[in-house]
Amino acid sequence: MTLPDVQHLRALVVIASPTDLNRFGMAQLDLSAEEQRLMTALAPIQATLLVRGTDHPPTMAKLLEELRAGYELLIIVAHGSFEQHGTPILWLEKADATSDPVAGPDLKHALEGAARRPQLAILAACEGAGRDHDGREALAALGPLLVAGGVPAVVAMQGQVSIAAVQALLPTLIAELRREPQIDLALAAARRAAQREHADWWRPTLTMRVADGRVWNGTAPLRPPRAGDPPFTAGPTVPPDQLRGRREQIQAIKYRIGSIVPQCISIVGYRLSGKSSLLNYIQQRISEFCTHEQQPLVIPINLKVTHFQTPAGITEGLRRGIEQQTGTAPWRREENDDPWAVDDGLQHLRDRGRRLIVLIDEFEAIEDRLPAFAGWGGDWREKASQGYFALVIASLHPIDAIYQDLGLTSPFGNIFTTIELGALSSGEWQALVRDGFGAEHVSSADIELIDDLAGGLPYYTQLAAQLLWSHNDHARTRAEFTREVASHFSHLWKKLRTDEQHALRHTAGIPGLAAPPPGVRSKLQRHGLLRADGRLFSSVLREWVRDL
Repeated sequence: MTLPDVQHLRALVVIASPTDLNRFGMAQLDLSAEEQRLMTALAPIQATLLVRGTDHPPTMAKLLEELRAGYELLIIVAHGSFEQHGTPILWLEKADATSDPVAGPDLKHALEGAARRPQLAILAACEGAGRDHDGREALAALGPLLVAGGVPAVVAMQGQVSIAAVQALLPTLIAELRREPQIDLALAAARRAAQREHADWWRPTLTMRVADGRVWNGTAPLRPPRAGDPPFTAGPTVPPDQLRGRREQIQAIKYRIGSIVPQCISIVGYRLSGKSSLLNYIQQRISEFCTHEQQPLVIPINLKVTHFQTPAGITEGLRRGIEQQTGTAPWRREENDDPWAVDDGLQHLRDRGRRLIVLIDEFEAIEDRLPAFAGWGGDWREKASQGYFALVIASLHPIDAIYQDLGLTSPFGNIFTTIELGALSSGEWQALVRDGFGAEHVSSADIELIDDLAGGLPYYTQLAAQLLWSHNDHARTRAEFTREVASHFSHLWKKLRTDEQHALRHTAGIPGLAAPPPGVRSKLQRHGLLRADGRLFSSVLREWVRDL
């Protein structure tokens, strides 16, 4: 048998979801979502799509007709089931889009009589079929029949496989097959890629009749690897020179902490929205916010650090920070509980012309302890009102709302102006990407991929760009991104309020949910979780939410 060359691979993709599936107790597939996922995973393999609503419907006749044109890869996304006597069934469509249950033996005989057969077939029912356990087992049972019909290798999703697991596995499988066309090795690599985040990573099964596992010849020409470390920072804090956008927020902060009398400001944004990076920018670029004559003294306090999670700990953090930067302790450590000594020390700094600015990050880290901080909040409000310092506090939710959720009244009163962090504008995040790649060419397809994955949110933009730089391959970038963000999405989800979770589930297309209130949608849009057109910021988040 002469194997096809990897550089000339063609794929036939069949997505079948008959309009009358509900009669048989099966759910409709999300055709557009399946199409987008598969076409992205296959790029740049040339693919032909059989799907309802086009000139190429997913019928048995059209499938066999297309196979005569010669395709190396066949992917079928459809429901499966068993007949009464245990025969596996594949649910394709008739010309009128109603059900055409094709028996496994009939499909085997049709393939046996075909002049040309694919080298590899992939069978999956990953969208909307989570309740159809028997159907998934039926797809797995079709594997040996297709191999008996002349297909060298078949990968079938066995059991109940999550959407996210398939989305993580398929791009890696295709990418590995283009590099090293041994299906057993490629599937092992794809399983490893899905293993970290998905408990059902093992469920794809392989049936093959090729001893060495090779389904085609050669390796695909790859875009050359880039030299050096990726010029992007996918972490909680980016260096000041990589901070893009936020000019409006920076200006608002400047007006508050750099005014004649220091004033306080609250920075609100969901996790990984850039709050810590903005605080770091203030600290590193304080000359942009305060004049030289104001002699700014910036003290950062991160409340995730355990020893700052008591009022005494915060006071000690302030004292030590001042001592480290000025060389002189404003009061002795044993005087932390003496309000007069602390006031005298802060007043002395103020009278010397020092502008004290306290940056408090991760305020929500102490929200479970806020009742114990009531006295501290009132005390620091009074100190801020006397001009001893300007407070810049970063939190997931507005300060007042955090206290209200606990049935408390904020001791800070109205001393804060609040700014919100959302997505960057298209021009801002694209400038970040293009500046990072420098002389390297960034194609429109690269930009579209990063937009689809990250939606302009800073951390996710940095991550997508970093992965694209490292892999230089769209399928691998998407697969790695999907795997990397799962834990972040989980943490984000836990911190959302019930009405916000409901809004995201509704937007992801989960049926039976009432439309969220306009105010909730507006908030999610301001914070970047929803785009201006109402979609979720990332297609990966959409699939993650649907898979909950």
